[in-house]
Amino acid sequence: MAKIYKLTQGGQTIYPATTTDAVVHPTTRKNLTEELSKLESKTESLSKITGVSSAVIKFSKQYELKELPFTIFRGSVINLLGDVSTITCRTNKEDSDYQTVMNGTIADRDIKFIKNDSSKGNLIIYVK
Repeated sequence: MAKIYKLTQGGQTIYPATTTDAVVHPTTRKNLTEELSKLESKTESLSKITGVSSAVIKFSKQYELKELPFTIFRGSVINLLGDVSTITCRTNKEDSDYQTVMNGTIADRDIKFIKNDSSKGNLIIYVK
């Protein structure tokens, strides 16, 4: 993998070292980190208002196990948006039995933990 360097001029970074610093919204000119932070805040607010449970999950490496901030109950339709389109779901951290989930899959168990595949990036997961 290529090594990434920051270029600075007068103490100010002119070439960012990370993708989230480099990607900016075309209108607001805010970087991806700021935009994701606002999105997380909005999903928390949406959950309180509508009863929709949602979370923004950041996968920085392959096959990373994450605990959800809510439980997805058996029979719920699972919705996925973002860079990661397939996950495996577990009831407990140690489960060897799991369900593979894509957008629109119905949960066949109560889910508290999710794991990405070889895809890295951000995932918005929500259930109604």
